[in-house]
Amino acid sequence: MNKDIVLLSRLDSGIRMYSEINNYLSFQLSSQKNIDVWQISCNGALNTCTVFNAHGVTDSLPLPQKKLICKQCIKAQNNKHFHNISISNASLHENQKLFIENLRREILNTNKLSSILDYKFLGIPVCRIAFFDWSIVLKLNASNILDSSKINRFILGVEDQFIIHNNLVDFFCKREIKALFYINGNYSQNTLLRMMLRNSKCLSIEPQPFSHSFFTKIILVPDRLEINPCALNNNMDKTTSPASFQNYLETLNNRIMGKEYNAYTNLTVTHTTKQKIANFNRFCKKFKAIHTYFAHSSDEFNPHEVTHGINSYHADYAEFNSQENFLEWLISEAWNYPEIGFIIRLHPRMSINKRDKFNSVELTRLMEILIKECPSNIFVIDASSNISSYYVIYKSNLIIVGWSTIGMEALALGKNVVALFESKMMYPISRISNQPKSQVELEKTIKGLETYGQLILEDYANWVGKAHEQQFFETPALRSVDKFGSKIIYYSIMLLFKLNLINIYYRLFNVVFNKGIIINTNTGTSRSEVNNIFQKSNFQKIYNKNLDKFKKIMYKYGSN
Repeated sequence: MNKDIVLLSRLDSGIRMYSEINNYLSFQLSSQKNIDVWQISCNGALNTCTVFNAHGVTDSLPLPQKKLICKQCIKAQNNKHFHNISISNASLHENQKLFIENLRREILNTNKLSSILDYKFLGIPVCRIAFFDWSIVLKLNASNILDSSKINRFILGVEDQFIIHNNLVDFFCKREIKALFYINGNYSQNTLLRMMLRNSKCLSIEPQPFSHSFFTKIILVPDRLEINPCALNNNMDKTTSPASFQNYLETLNNRIMGKEYNAYTNLTVTHTTKQKIANFNRFCKKFKAIHTYFAHSSDEFNPHEVTHGINSYHADYAEFNSQENFLEWLISEAWNYPEIGFIIRLHPRMSINKRDKFNSVELTRLMEILIKECPSNIFVIDASSNISSYYVIYKSNLIIVGWSTIGMEALALGKNVVALFESKMMYPISRISNQPKSQVELEKTIKGLETYGQLILEDYANWVGKAHEQQFFETPALRSVDKFGSKIIYYSIMLLFKLNLINIYYRLFNVVFNKGIIINTNTGTSRSEVNNIFQKSNFQKIYNKNLDKFKKIMYKYGSN
């Protein structure tokens, strides 16, 4: 009997967590009798893959450094139990070389990418595909003026599209592929694979965005996870368990403490931080109300819009067509409302941070607006500031966001929240809170003349419980290996690999954590119905307890 061919992309195996997820998924898929698992690997032919991006590589790498990263990735890809398709030939065809020459010439005419985004090769929009990873890593958009290194980095990304295509196209054409699995379908390399396999089912492995769990949780979604307020959950039925809501709040508490992997700030108070907090507190005491705008980092959204397009879910406020436009309006209106203190918190991603070693172009643009004459009731918290963003929430009466996730968190922390650009959000704020219905109502709320943005607790708890907790299932991939205990487990797992006993560990893991889990290559369903147990709960008690805890922590932090 012929088995169905299922592909698993392992081009990102140099990222430890991704490699461990892929190892487990390989086991889960191969355990099904009708499936033949093939792994897509790389033998060092690519120059701009997800692994290089994770290392913060923004230019072409020196050969010794590239070989070192590739060696680690190749080692992680090695699995003798599965068939392997390797991307090993880095040569381009003559028509591809000509395409690159024309592409480079056109970019150099303007030093921008906006003029070449629609260039295609064999019907594949290779420039828009390559743009995604390039933009995420460099924090740039298509209209930015580029120097030669930024242009070269983009060209390398397009060349990688050709290399992947050349190495895989024959295999794809000669075999019937049942399904393709990859981690994060938005990445450039996965978008190309999906376009090459239009007649196959493509399933994106999406790690849980925020988590305090020891192990990494995932869901499977068709194609990719879109930028859409309901992308994580479009079901508002009251089916969330109290445990799921409680887990979400515990993860939020870990972010507040700075213990969650994706947290930008923590509650460490140095001498410098203490001075900044004191200045901030003095400002807040001058006003009867504090309204805070949390600026977003547009470079996190722009790649999605350029590469994948955005399906508008909600009509945004027409008068505020950009973050810059809103800030200019806010500054002009602040003069007329001296009783309100307006805080502008610039997003930490714009600045040098734990992931990026450079400031974004967007930060420069926003600072040009903010260094103009501002009224005394405006207080700017720089992107590099280590004041906890959650303390800023604690001191505020109203939170204003463009599309930042911190708006969802602020609702859980007892604050009214209004959003400017709901169509670009990853949570349905108009379903889980009382949002303004018009531009006039929004402006009056920001000016303190109307009250909107109140939490609708039951809808909120049901949505976040499902979207961020209940639908995910655990994998043996460790969320981090920073602590002693996790390091012991990690090295024990590596030993099991060497002894060829890892499948025993996976079976035991499934017995303990994943009873009822089904991986379906047709639908992407990852959890059987037996686990979706309807439970009613008084979410108010859980919410109040967490809110009291938050207030105590923030009071202590601000009193240092």
